[in-house]
Amino acid sequence: MGVTANSIPVGNITSISGVAPGLTQSAQAATEAIAAYVNSQGGICGRQLKVQTFDDGNDVGTNAADAQQACQSDFALVGSASGFDNGGAQAIQSCGIPDVAAELSTHELGNVPNAFGASPGNAHYWATGPAVWLKSQYPNAVTHAAMIYLNVPATQEQAQAEMQAYQSVGFNYIYTVQVSPTEPNYAPYVAKMQSAGVQYVTEYSDDNSASRLVQAMAQANYQPQVVDWFSEEYSTHFLSESQGDANGDLVLMATAPYEDAASNPGMQLFLSWLNRVAPGTKHDIFGPFAWSAGLAFIQAAKAVGAHLTRAALIAQLQKIGQWDGGGVQPPDTSFGQKIPSPCFAYFKISGNGFARVYPTAPNSFDCTSGSLVHY
Repeated sequence: MGVTANSIPVGNITSISGVAPGLTQSAQAATEAIAAYVNSQGGICGRQLKVQTFDDGNDVGTNAADAQQACQSDFALVGSASGFDNGGAQAIQSCGIPDVAAELSTHELGNVPNAFGASPGNAHYWATGPAVWLKSQYPNAVTHAAMIYLNVPATQEQAQAEMQAYQSVGFNYIYTVQVSPTEPNYAPYVAKMQSAGVQYVTEYSDDNSASRLVQAMAQANYQPQVVDWFSEEYSTHFLSESQGDANGDLVLMATAPYEDAASNPGMQLFLSWLNRVAPGTKHDIFGPFAWSAGLAFIQAAKAVGAHLTRAALIAQLQKIGQWDGGGVQPPDTSFGQKIPSPCFAYFKISGNGFARVYPTAPNSFDCTSGSLVHY
């Protein structure tokens, strides 16, 4: 759709307005950056990449409408990121548009055959490596665990899948609760965790919600042994919002860390183009994943050659095996089969930044602890 002798139109659906403003905006900026990068090199078989941006407003209905529009106006979707991507799943499958997303957030989109993700989602697999490491370091805490998650599709699914996988290696959740994305008062949940003797706390949420939990824990002087944040809280925005109260908390890394960019050429290339196209963009996980998705799209499109069709592109995407986005993410075992990476690293919040905890070497990940649980 829309491919000419000179251009390839691609759509990008991210969440910029709505209940969590700017949530995945870095994915849109990174998609514009990868387009500028490939266009500077002559494009794809002489065709320039043209990005049409959509903002789903953190809304499932808007996501569906955006996907329907992209089906008609764009050849493919590239670099999208939304916790409400279940909205567009039916349209994306029905029209057959290739979707090379930054991440596949919901099981609905993860099960669409023509949808792929730099972060491929967890519709069928969950890595237990982080749980194995946490248990080795904090054996008592993980048997007194709490899971808090927002009552939106992506976080509901991810929380349930993680608990199922982590229980298989010895976690015991003694407190679980889902909350609204607009919940202003986390004090009652903190009180219940204190009363239950919770020593390990994690939450699947946006960074605004996470900061409200942090502040409620600080106000109650509640200090469990481990607070383990999902990688969505890997941003200076969360550090600012939490006002120092998250100091010492763990953060599970999903991408190559910005802190290691000096010795990571792939991150350097990504950041150089991101800074050209959208200086000041928030450094979080969504930008690297969108850049990685763009690289996968470019590789597959170049492999197809001059006669670019949606079906041919999908066939090439399915052939991509081991993938690390040029170094901006830990390697996964099969991009084309949507198998997530078993690799992980942990950082901790330290002052106004993030400090590597495990593994200790820069640009390293643990890829051997645990396994990929299939469900």
